[in-house]
Amino acid sequence: MSTPEVTFIIPLYNAAETIDRTMISVLAQTVRTFEVLLVDDGSSDGTLAAAQKWAAKDARVKVLQNPCNQGVSAARNRGLDHAGGEFVRFIDADDTIPEKSTAKMTAIAKAENADMVMGVMRRISAAGAYNYGRTVRAARRKKLDRYDENLIHSFSVCNKLFRRAVIEAHGIRFAAYRHAEDGLFLYEFLQYTNHLCGYAGVAYVYYKPEFYEAPVTTTQHLTKEMLEGVLTIADRILAMHPEAPQRFRDDFRARVLGITLINEYYRKIWRLDPDALELLMQVIPVYWEQLPEKQRKDVLTMNRDLPAPDELGLPEEICSRPLFTVVIGSGVKAAHLPALLASLYYQKVPYFNVVLAPCWKEHVPEEYQAMRNLSVGELDAFLSREQTGQIVRVEEDVLFTYESLSRALTHLPADSGAVSADKIGLTPGTQAAGPVDDPPLKGQLQVCGSIAKLRLKQFLGR
Repeated sequence: MSTPEVTFIIPLYNAAETIDRTMISVLAQTVRTFEVLLVDDGSSDGTLAAAQKWAAKDARVKVLQNPCNQGVSAARNRGLDHAGGEFVRFIDADDTIPEKSTAKMTAIAKAENADMVMGVMRRISAAGAYNYGRTVRAARRKKLDRYDENLIHSFSVCNKLFRRAVIEAHGIRFAAYRHAEDGLFLYEFLQYTNHLCGYAGVAYVYYKPEFYEAPVTTTQHLTKEMLEGVLTIADRILAMHPEAPQRFRDDFRARVLGITLINEYYRKIWRLDPDALELLMQVIPVYWEQLPEKQRKDVLTMNRDLPAPDELGLPEEICSRPLFTVVIGSGVKAAHLPALLASLYYQKVPYFNVVLAPCWKEHVPEEYQAMRNLSVGELDAFLSREQTGQIVRVEEDVLFTYESLSRALTHLPADSGAVSADKIGLTPGTQAAGPVDDPPLKGQLQVCGSIAKLRLKQFLGR
């Protein structure tokens, strides 16, 4: 049997609803020869049966099974152990790849003798589609350097084509971490080659659901073990590349601090386990202290709505100086309250308090009852405090998107009490509320509009 040009490795875990979309895109690839390895990682739904149906239809498709759920790293490694292609692509079972992307990346790799080709990654959700800017900038470059600053911000292996001979010659495999394992694989691979090229087209389409499509709840905690894994990966990557220029080391640390520690962990402070929070607040100042002035400015730019890293507050401090106080009134239906709270604790800005009207006293979902920034009571008493930030009143069944409060901040003058709907960015179809006249909320912000009528973007109004 001749060697296929490309092996596609697709880990599967409870992907029965999405595997068809992925497989249709993979089998439509125009690359001359390829094989597809579907690795079922102990699925409990109909994923295995769906995979076997695809294998029965097409001889290029093979199904492998892990005896139990071992995680995405183990599934990818199982695929690598059975791969026979000259090149390898990794695909998740809910995403797609453009029809000609693999053929074009393979052609570049052969013409330029490249060991890795990187393309653009696009995200699609109900809120719209966009290309990740760092992948666009890197992919435009015919020749890439392994210490390119844009690679630091593109850990994913899914928008890349890898030469399998390099992987096998050095025994490269995915480590069993729950976060950032792609970055470790990538930089281990880059230890052994600097023959890298860009492909300016879209190589990967990442389907990431918005909150309202696949809700994230506060019960999905970030643990100390996960954070320790991220920190270990960061240390290992820097240790792998002792010859790397200082600029790379500074940019890499700035990425770890600004994106991983602050954006991916601190912003989820209300979902952090106590031990994880303690460790996080210890390491953030250490990373901040290591950064030169340029990289400090980069980190501050990434997180304009937050204090400087060495001034970030613990939960009790956040409660005393919030950017927003979200007041949830009686107009919200009881059945909608859990989803509303989940969307609020999912959104990007961590500096907020929640005040529930007295009618909600017996209806607070259990997972929110211990939240230090949530209280139930008379609004007059709470709003008499010195620090409330901007007041957002919710009187309808709406949901916050990830960017709702963050985008509101960019349009709110520091001393404003109210702002017009067009400044906040109400989408067509929402009903803009009039000024809030009832004390003690006169002149403050009110969330308005019907979720069924929204284009699912931010929907703060006057």
